[in-house]
Amino acid sequence: MINDIPLIPISSIQRTNDIMQKTPVTCVLKRNVPVFYTVLPERMEILLNAEKKLNDALEIIEAVKHGQLIAEDL
Repeated sequence: MINDIPLIPISSIQRTNDIMQKTPVTCVLKRNVPVFYTVLPERMEILLNAEKKLNDALEIIEAVKHGQLIAEDL
């Protein structure tokens, strides 16, 4: 998946930002080093929802580990 992310030099942003508007995630490089990523709003919403679900699952796992929750509670 990381290999699928388009790479663009920071200098090209001044000329065009078409690739950033067409791809879910773009890596911007300065001297061949990643300096930031751009993320489309739709993709950011997906990522934030996935992060919330993961955090919710981790909370349940921690509660089970500490005996605060048992299988019947799920």
